[in-house]
Amino acid sequence: MARHEAVVPAMRFVSIFMLIWLGEGARIVANAADHSACVAADAALAFVKASPVVVGAEQKEEWLAMFAEDGLIQDPFGAIHQQGRQQQSAFWDTFISGINISFAPHYDIVTCSAVVRIVNISAITPNGCPTDMRTFIVYDLISLPKAGDASGAMLPSASSLQLAGLTALWSLQERSAQLFKHACALKATAQMSMRMLKFLGFSGARRYVKGFFGIGKEGQSAAAAALADLAGASGAQVFSKRFSEAGTLTFHHRDSDKTFVAPAAIAAGLEAWGCKLLAPPTLTVPTARRVSAEVSFSCNSSVENVPGLAVIDFAADALSLVAVAFYVGIPMPVGPATEPAIM
Repeated sequence: MARHEAVVPAMRFVSIFMLIWLGEGARIVANAADHSACVAADAALAFVKASPVVVGAEQKEEWLAMFAEDGLIQDPFGAIHQQGRQQQSAFWDTFISGINISFAPHYDIVTCSAVVRIVNISAITPNGCPTDMRTFIVYDLISLPKAGDASGAMLPSASSLQLAGLTALWSLQERSAQLFKHACALKATAQMSMRMLKFLGFSGARRYVKGFFGIGKEGQSAAAAALADLAGASGAQVFSKRFSEAGTLTFHHRDSDKTFVAPAAIAAGLEAWGCKLLAPPTLTVPTARRVSAEVSFSCNSSVENVPGLAVIDFAADALSLVAVAFYVGIPMPVGPATEPAIM
């Protein structure tokens, strides 16, 4: 046991040395290595939990005010790409207005610059068609500077936060399969199609339809195999070989966000990482060329079963990995079993 404890720091030292030595071809990018740049956990969670409240109260303007002017909505990822105030408003009119939406939260993860909510979303269309989807929601947060403070100092309160992005990860194919178990499905689909054409235009509606054609079961199998590699004895080396030459790996932790570029840096970064994937996931969700999965970690040899989210992006024409992100933060209590609405 003592020998093992001595070896781990040594391995981390070697990995850090490798990162320095590898140079430009393989590098680490520290996006938010300074803890002071991170949003306060309580404020971040309070902020995102306010979203379903204003949706339930049908307060469109209050909901829009939660987003930065150029905030991006991808709900679901790969089918919806609404950016800027006008398109954010169109998203509300298309997918929120007049729809009975509720969700049951399972757990929340707060990292340096994001909150991940693992939920089940229940939606009832205006003509009464129900669906219930397991969904991973990633809220990317930014802190506003103090008024009149040229230093750009960050505020810890929820009122100082805005959404740089909202990404919902759920399967259009699964939702469609659920919907068409009901006789009301055709009418519901026709109504939604008219909404999309009215508010999103032809290009937006076409993008939505393209969202049905993603990586599917092939990607789910590839993602599960990649995560199984990472959980294995030589996980860092085997997993890193799955990346393209310009592939990236990002760790979203409570105290920092760090990105590694290229397989060699990714391998070294994984070796130096304080967390170990415990087992392959039991649930994976495909969206476009992305597969997301609920996972758990052992971190710093002391904390077991830390919940996390793996987000895996595949190349456009292959199963090589172009980007992987792990969200490993503070698991937070979820509060009420059911909340009135989402977004």
